[in-house]
Amino acid sequence: MKKHLTKARIFSYGCYFLLACTLVLGATYARFNTEITGSAGGKTAEVLMDVASKEITDQLKGITPKNPVIIEFSVVNFKQEEGSQKISEVAQEYTVTVKTMGNLPLNFTLNAVGSTSADYIKTFQVSPSDPTQWMGIGGRLPIGYAVTHTYQLSVSWNGVDYEKYLDEIDRVLLIIEAKQVQPQ
Repeated sequence: MKKHLTKARIFSYGCYFLLACTLVLGATYARFNTEITGSAGGKTAEVLMDVASKEITDQLKGITPKNPVIIEFSVVNFKQEEGSQKISEVAQEYTVTVKTMGNLPLNFTLNAVGSTSADYIKTFQVSPSDPTQWMGIGGRLPIGYAVTHTYQLSVSWNGVDYEKYLDEIDRVLLIIEAKQVQPQ
């Protein structure tokens, strides 16, 4: 006697198959399903650097070949706020750059005032890639205590044809950039 596939048998085989799949998939899926929740807080270190300087443009108006201009500025790692002092929580290395348009023959020298510490910028020279840019590299501000690095930037006339440049204009930028470094 031969068995015939009737609609009732096909339906019951389908139900058995769905029941078997539900049991197998339900057991294996539950084994690998995990949920974890939580929260955490973090604190970042405060980076402070400031430059105390006078207006440079007004001081350069009186420059002549016989009268160089000296501009004094300071680089600090702290900030005064309402009777309290905030100090930088990271060590920083900074550069001092003077950039001009190159229209006037000016010469720049940078000297540290009051200290010969290794944390001050030692060399200040024309950039090899850009003759209108003077760079000083190697200034360092420490962690945890207030430090003031004071410099004098001397701007002098480089040439004798002063009258030739009387109607010429130039822009002089004093740029101080800092980046975080590993403490020593």
